[in-house]
Amino acid sequence: MAIQRGVAYSIAGASPRTFGAVVLTNDDWNENMREVGVIPLYLEEPDLPSPMIHFTARRSLWAVPGRLVAVYKEILEAGLLDLPEAAMNSIEGSLCELLALPQLCTEFPTAPESCYSRTEYPRWSEIYYAGEPVGDERKRYVVVSHNLWNSTSQGAIAVRTTSQQRRHGAEFPAIQGGAARACCAQATHISPRAFTLSVYRRPPIRSLSLRDMSSIAQGIVQSHQLQAALGRR
Repeated sequence: MAIQRGVAYSIAGASPRTFGAVVLTNDDWNENMREVGVIPLYLEEPDLPSPMIHFTARRSLWAVPGRLVAVYKEILEAGLLDLPEAAMNSIEGSLCELLALPQLCTEFPTAPESCYSRTEYPRWSEIYYAGEPVGDERKRYVVVSHNLWNSTSQGAIAVRTTSQQRRHGAEFPAIQGGAARACCAQATHISPRAFTLSVYRRPPIRSLSLRDMSSIAQGIVQSHQLQAALGRR
C-alpha cells in the first residue's frame, strides 16, 4: 500500500478514542523509507496540551501537532480520508510555530525564547540520550520544539542524530562540523521519562549551535513538506 501525505490511516492496535493518524512526511520519503511522520487524530477532545486542531471531516476530529511521531508504515492500515485543506493548513502552521521554523529558516536565524521552570525538562537545541539502549548503544536526540512547549507539555519533539555518514540528502543535514547528521524525517514526540536528563549521563557534546539548529529546521521543512506553510507564516 502506497502511503500518501495528507491522508489519514487507521492504526493497528489503536485505542477506541483514536480515529487514526495523518501522514506529514513527503511522498518521496514515504515511498522509499520504512518510517513515516504522522500526527494522531482523536475522536473526542484529548486531555493533552494545546495547540489542538478541531475540525469536521466525515466526523468531528481533533489533532495535536505536538504529538508528531515517526512510526513504521506497517502499523498504518486502511486509508480513511483525505484531510480537508483548511485542517492541513492549521496542523502545518501549528507545527511550524512549535518548531520555531519562522525564526530559524531565515538568512539571519534567531533562537526561540528561553523559558524558566522550577522543574527539569528537555531543552531546545540540547542533546540527550533517549529510549532503550540498542545493544551497547544509546540513541542521541536533539530537542527541536521550543521550551515553552517542552516545559509544560509532558514531553518534547526531538530529532535523532547519527555519526553514520552514509546518510545524505536534505532530510539528513550535516551538523557538528560534519561529524554527525540529523535524521529530520524521524522527528518524534518523546515523553520526559524517556530522556536521560541527568547532567552526568549526557552525551559528550550537549548542545548544538544556532547554525546547526537552523540546518535541522530547514531539513524538517523539506522532510515534512512545510514550504507552503512556512510561506503562509
